[in-house]
Amino acid sequence: MKLVIVILFLVCSLCDAQVNYYDHIQPIIQSHCISCHAEGKIGPMALDSYENVSAFAGMIKFVTDANIMPPWRASQDKIVLSVSKYLSSEEKRAIKTWIDEGLIEGKEDSIASIRNSRDTILSLSTDMEVIDSLDYKTAVLKVDQPFTHEGDYKMHQRVFVIPTNLDKDVYVSKVEFISSNSKIVLGCDVSVDTTSLGRKYDAMDPRSGYANVIGVGFRPTIMNWYSWSPDDVQISFDGFKVLPANSDLLLYVMYAPSAKRQLDQSQIILTYSDVPSSELEIISEVLIDSSSLSRPFFIAKNGVQNVRAEYEFMEDVEIYAIKPHGQLICESWEILLLEVNGNSKILLEVNDWQFKWQRKFRFTHPVEVKKGSRIIAKARYDNTSENIDIPILPTKDVQYGEGLSQELFLISFDYTQIK
Repeated sequence: MKLVIVILFLVCSLCDAQVNYYDHIQPIIQSHCISCHAEGKIGPMALDSYENVSAFAGMIKFVTDANIMPPWRASQDKIVLSVSKYLSSEEKRAIKTWIDEGLIEGKEDSIASIRNSRDTILSLSTDMEVIDSLDYKTAVLKVDQPFTHEGDYKMHQRVFVIPTNLDKDVYVSKVEFISSNSKIVLGCDVSVDTTSLGRKYDAMDPRSGYANVIGVGFRPTIMNWYSWSPDDVQISFDGFKVLPANSDLLLYVMYAPSAKRQLDQSQIILTYSDVPSSELEIISEVLIDSSSLSRPFFIAKNGVQNVRAEYEFMEDVEIYAIKPHGQLICESWEILLLEVNGNSKILLEVNDWQFKWQRKFRFTHPVEVKKGSRIIAKARYDNTSENIDIPILPTKDVQYGEGLSQELFLISFDYTQIK
């Protein structure tokens, strides 16, 4: 009996030792990495073959073990978020074992044939069924002039104003953001403006769009109506979103640092109906802004500050997604739901906030919120020289705003009313 156990142990150990690329590593790469690290994408290397992955094996081992990559900052311990790009302990162990044991290639035909990496990346134009019919129409809205990234090794943020020219409210079921240069676009937040203030800002800047560090520079009619990032592409809504008549779309686009001069001309494709849908309306709202803070927003130089705010729901809702907005000295977020019965649950916890990896976090299942429940939001800011992301040294007092030397405490979210 003991001999049988020993043999089984040796067999299992041998199986564990035979971690190979095609059976174990390629599925991890396809699931977590290839949306950015493919030819023509924003990732600096294409991880689309055994040769390419093995060439960068040492770096992959380091960045995955140190939780640098994939750039997923939210905790999954207490609530499950969809499109999670974080690696599990088992996946990290598989990568480490594969590298430590010699980068075993395996056989490509040992699993079902995997399509070329370019085909596995979601093809937006084919996935989104663009249909012109009596019920649904499409609109292709394009930035009027290309934006030039000067190749100055810096991140850039631009707001592009695109008139919709709609003569009445429409009901949008699908949105597709397309960049003409996916090598430099880190993300895009789309807001809706009916005030024409965005146009005034645009007219003051001679280049395509206008410059702003984060956001559109003012409170638009609908903030964060839609969000996009390279590894989180949502096209179809679970219901519909209203787009008001005579509105402008404000595309806040973040560009990654680049060593060479490059152009980008983004566009938005909308699928919409003139007739209200029987599906639920998804409402985009700002949960917390500076006016609702419990005390004036101020972070002293060389100081560490915790900021807390609350928001009470006046009706029953379901929350689909949530997105905190902080800048360079923001360090962490904790967002709780305090229910009317006194119970609490964590909606979002980000212990290592990084401005360049901001994103909208979607819940795997909508979070039901009863009338009278409250959101308790907390953020921590580090305005000391210990913070390697701090924008200005020596440190200075920081107040609320969208400038480079200012900070934000703001949360946007998508919800539906429960009737």
